[in-house]
Amino acid sequence: IITSDHGEEFMEHGGTEHGETLYEEVIRVPLIIRIPGVGGKEISSLTQGIDIMPTILDLTDITFSKQVQGVSRVPLIRGDVESLNEYVYAETFSNLSSIRSDNWKYITNFSPFGGIEELYNLKEDPFEKRNLVTIEPEIAKYMRDKLKKHFGGITMNRIYSERINEEVKGHIKHWIAAIGKRLLEYFSYLGNDVYNDF
Repeated sequence: IITSDHGEEFMEHGGTEHGETLYEEVIRVPLIIRIPGVGGKEISSLTQGIDIMPTILDLTDITFSKQVQGVSRVPLIRGDVESLNEYVYAETFSNLSSIRSDNWKYITNFSPFGGIEELYNLKEDPFEKRNLVTIEPEIAKYMRDKLKKHFGGITMNRIYSERINEEVKGHIKHWIAAIGKRLLEYFSYLGNDVYNDF
């Protein structure tokens, strides 16, 4: 698997590095997966970083909890469906959040004091230079409502602190051990009878 957790900004929107904005140059990254025995194909469907773990677990036949937020890409890889995510979401430590569809992206910080609110038509404006939030108020409201529903009005810090509970930590340890076992078996360092407790 070849991917990245972020891109970099080089003054496209007046800044550098990453972590402060949610423009495409920062959040749109490659995802390349090589699966033994599976031919190559290009998939244009929207995907999130959180989809990688369930995809790995699915490919290795490891059952995973419904608490996993991402969606396995295996149905897309097999050609069973054309799309799995109608919308994808992103956020920053500076409390920015975004929602993106194939055509539209909405960015906000949900400030009650007149904060950031941006809307872009990515088909017509892929470099996000023309903010349409006042020109397309109905689309902006629809995207804002979808984004607010997704995050449930919870701030970023609370999202992290509440989701990473002891039960989830236990699942993570189990998945890491199971994946490690499968990798070692794949390279013939372990027999199939090892770690049957998993």
